[in-house]
Amino acid sequence: MSSDEDIPSTASQGRRHTRRPVRSRIDGKQDTRAELKVEEVPSSQEGKASQIGRLARHLLYATANEKDGALKDVVAQKEHCLSKKEYPYVLRQASSAIKHSFGCKVVHRANQSHIVRTERIEENYPLDSTAQAKKGLLSAILMFIFASKNKKTNVSAITETVLISFLKALGLSYSSPDPIFGDIKKLISPTSSAEFVHEGYISFAKCSDPCETQVIMYDWGPRAILACEPMIMLNSFCSILKDPQVNKWSSQVETANELEEEKKQVIKNSDHYMLEDK
Repeated sequence: MSSDEDIPSTASQGRRHTRRPVRSRIDGKQDTRAELKVEEVPSSQEGKASQIGRLARHLLYATANEKDGALKDVVAQKEHCLSKKEYPYVLRQASSAIKHSFGCKVVHRANQSHIVRTERIEENYPLDSTAQAKKGLLSAILMFIFASKNKKTNVSAITETVLISFLKALGLSYSSPDPIFGDIKKLISPTSSAEFVHEGYISFAKCSDPCETQVIMYDWGPRAILACEPMIMLNSFCSILKDPQVNKWSSQVETANELEEEKKQVIKNSDHYMLEDK
């Protein structure tokens, strides 16, 4: 984790709000201007306020530095000396501070927490051109994976061969560095260190075909399911194809509806967890 110099204290100092710069990465851009705000609490609870501030910073750090861009419960509880009973309350308060400061929502799922964008704040925190380009490439890959899925033909993910062909159509190659993106393998490849995989937007699995040849399959990662709007993505895809009849993509519409329901249930369960009185 970053040093104390990189992550200043946000313990209450007797003012209405505690305000300190927090170095974080929002959509891949480090930002030192944003301020994390934690409501002042009585002096007897200053220790709890300090825990909330530290957990909020840990969540922001995990977004860019931990696998799937998530902070695992067991890691947070151990590092911040929180019991399983105390953790949901502190997580809820940290989530509130992050939402107030950065316009993001913390979603708890499968014993870990993700930060998901809920408001557009690019105007306040502009991305550099490389980050914008990466965001565009990631969106294109996610859209392609989604559009390739088909329940009728049992296609639920794409093979690495198909992905490489798609990248080639975009003028990108694993074999030669791109002037904007550099080594494409550092963004997406079957390794947990690849940026899009590490951040939880893309997942991969290794399996065997009928000839016992190893095949690598790519799909949306856990963070993509929480961050993406599949129906908006499908409409964008149809606009690119100049196809006004979105509903004729019945399999994709069905998948989009299922993903939306899954997201709603995950968020509902997350809110219940943070409010749960164990």
